[in-house]
Amino acid sequence: MSNQKRIDSCREIGEKVRRIGHAREVQFKTQFNSITELNHPSYKAEADASFDSDHPIQRILLEKLDISGTSCSIKSGRNLQFLLGRLPEIGKISKHCAERLNNDHEFCRSLFNQYLGKSISDLPAELLVYYYNDRWIFFSMNDVISYIVEKCQWRLTPSGRSLKGDFRDSSRKGMRQYLTIEVRKGKGTFLGANGNRGRPFIELLMDPGFGIRHHIEEVTH
Repeated sequence: MSNQKRIDSCREIGEKVRRIGHAREVQFKTQFNSITELNHPSYKAEADASFDSDHPIQRILLEKLDISGTSCSIKSGRNLQFLLGRLPEIGKISKHCAERLNNDHEFCRSLFNQYLGKSISDLPAELLVYYYNDRWIFFSMNDVISYIVEKCQWRLTPSGRSLKGDFRDSSRKGMRQYLTIEVRKGKGTFLGANGNRGRPFIELLMDPGFGIRHHIEEVTH
């Protein structure tokens, strides 16, 4: 495949993923938010959606996840992208970056609060919600970020081009890579779970032995 064909193919796949993602946002808002003018996709670096404060889900999430806010980051698919662009906090990928992420919990928490939790935006995300087999899986965003800060072990790859985040799990080796930070030529820095590791990361968060508290709601059609 020529370089141009590869670029065109990646662009087409990216556009398809964006369409699916925005469709999930609208689907979520239709189910949990009665204000119809809000049922449009968000293109800002902030929470994707909110649910009605008087919706029954509010009481459930307060009891199960200790969450009183209503703003959500909606995710789906095999990969999770928290950021693709400027990541000045990391700068050049290096062993020093991995060591800082592992040892400086305040720095690591600040990084994921900003780029996963959208903490410095006009609408920070109180919850991470993942579309999973016709179900919505709700997590406290603070729980997810705390899990990453406390459980993830970062390492520099042999090529020196990326940082990989490993977590203990029930796999044969007892630990597996889920998260990635890497520089992509012409696009900036990627932060998230690529290589089809997004869905397994959500499954890790749901795992009874290794995961965190969560709530499941069936998708209505």
